[in-house]
Amino acid sequence: MAAPGVAARDGRAVASMPAGKLAGLQGLVWQEALAARAPVRVLNDAHAALLGEAWKGAAAGARDAVLLTLGTGVGGAILSGGRLLEGHLGRAGHFGHLCLDPDGRASIAGMPGGLEVVVGNGTVAERSGGRFRDTRALVAAHLAGDHDASAVWLACAIASIVNAVDPEVVILGGGVALAGPALFDPLARDLDRVEWRPLGRAVRIVPAALGDLAGALGAARRAMEAAGPSAGPAAEYLQRCHGLVEVVAAQQGPIARAADLFAGAILAGRMVHVFGSGHSRIMVEETWPRYGSFPGFNPIVELSLTHHAPVVGANGQRQAMFLENVPGLAERILRNFDIRPPDAALVVSSSGCNVVSVEMAEGFRARGLNVVAVVSRRHCDASRSRHPRGLKLPDVSDVVLDTGAPPGDAMVSLPGLTTPVSPGSTVGGCLLVNAVKAEVAARLVRAGHPPTVLTAPAIVGAEASEALFESAYDEHARRLARLYAGLGSKGGAG
Repeated sequence: MAAPGVAARDGRAVASMPAGKLAGLQGLVWQEALAARAPVRVLNDAHAALLGEAWKGAAAGARDAVLLTLGTGVGGAILSGGRLLEGHLGRAGHFGHLCLDPDGRASIAGMPGGLEVVVGNGTVAERSGGRFRDTRALVAAHLAGDHDASAVWLACAIASIVNAVDPEVVILGGGVALAGPALFDPLARDLDRVEWRPLGRAVRIVPAALGDLAGALGAARRAMEAAGPSAGPAAEYLQRCHGLVEVVAAQQGPIARAADLFAGAILAGRMVHVFGSGHSRIMVEETWPRYGSFPGFNPIVELSLTHHAPVVGANGQRQAMFLENVPGLAERILRNFDIRPPDAALVVSSSGCNVVSVEMAEGFRARGLNVVAVVSRRHCDASRSRHPRGLKLPDVSDVVLDTGAPPGDAMVSLPGLTTPVSPGSTVGGCLLVNAVKAEVAARLVRAGHPPTVLTAPAIVGAEASEALFESAYDEHARRLARLYAGLGSKGGAG
């Protein structure tokens, strides 16, 4: 399914629709609306058109391409390295809102002098003082020397896009592009003036080849890619996991900031305190101790907050879920350690709404620590806080990392089952934790203090593996001793 607007990251609906554009489509889950057994993938219409042109049309064989759809408005899409570039929110390629005139009329997205304002069909009458009803008439006038009809705006926009994305081909589609030579000839002359051409090479500008079929073919191509060789629940889950990888990969900046904080604490001989309740303990245990990890992390796992025996019965999940929403428990936990700067903290909670996780972050901050949170943003936004003041984990954190999991965490819908199955936050959380850990290790190496990494005998042999374990555990013990040194003393914890 191809539609205007920004598609949801899970591909089930349109997450955001421009003002005045088919508002009823926003949030509509097509699989549910059609009572379809198989998933119905939704993507932006320009994104779909580029996938179609890259598959069967003007960009066939290209790995780096840009599409501009020129109609009532202006849309676009980017193919980079053979993959559709969607961006963090899915708005990549919305070139209609590229600013060309800071004093111009605002586009529907609020951008002054946006490309769709200066070249789109929807503003031709206004731009020409009523002389032209559509862009075909306007560009024809350009050939007769009407300088008011110059294609220089479009040329400047294309040149700017080329400088940012560096495609091998730019495809022009939509109703305006049907003007043919009346558009492409003046555009070529203007590009000769404004395009930067390293090595003397001009980007190819070509008309779209598939017309109205481009979007349908692109949507079909996306569905085929999502289904893979054997469509089914497992394939759907794995496809959604690919989406989690993309969400994590888009967070290089926050990952780097978290790594800076953690490396600083470890280089100072202190610790990164890592807390998670319930299933979030899995991400805590990913930090240390396990193969591929190194000293400097202090895993805080309260067995009372996660079932570690029969789910029902003594130490069961009912009790754990109750206790993680008891105010004051976090301070009792923190009282066990002499926590102080330059320590850092990592708090993991998929919903970000449980009392103990929020209060742990508050407690770390009260002791002067920077807090990194791992949450599922959409799940957090859709959930109600249990905190007495309505706080959520992102509210009391300095860096927030998003697992990418959907509201409710589960990612696969099945016919005959009213609720989804197979959660994703643990996958996204482990990706984040290990991405940060890799960045921390790189910083320690650059600082001249390479970490002692727990390494399997299969890599270094039994003797070297044991030596690494003993050395790493001894270092952990020395660091941990500092967390108890000031307890009970003036200025210490408590």
